[in-house]
Amino acid sequence: MRLRSLFTVAWLLPWALAAEPKVSTKQFEHQPRNLMFFDDSEVAIIVEKETGVVWRTKDAGGEWEATKEIGEGQAVAVFKHPYDNKVAVTLGRRTEHWITKDQGATWKSFKTEEPPSGLYPISFHATDPDRMLYNGEEECGFFSCIGKVS
Repeated sequence: MRLRSLFTVAWLLPWALAAEPKVSTKQFEHQPRNLMFFDDSEVAIIVEKETGVVWRTKDAGGEWEATKEIGEGQAVAVFKHPYDNKVAVTLGRRTEHWITKDQGATWKSFKTEEPPSGLYPISFHATDPDRMLYNGEEECGFFSCIGKVS
């Protein structure tokens, strides 16, 4: 009987001695979207869709910085590579987009002929982070696209 009681106390001891969690807050102008951590790191990124700003934290949300390479008003969404914890893609509103290979510390722009599709715009290659499929959408204004008319 005594051994069972001793085990229960020993099992609860780590939680009783644990330090209080640190809580910090950051007020964004608009509701951020796509909050995502890079696996096995303290680095996370989000996009503030209304302002088009991508934010990055190196300390699990303690401090946030706006990315410098992606101009304000440009970003729509961020997609993290599911197989490489250093790679992510930020889609722009039109045909300019950005890729990071160092968890958002730096971004390199690339251009496409069409703006991103609303459904599944990016598909990453499972073993090669330098390859992905981009699904663009032809802009036709109010009417749906039916091809070129001669």
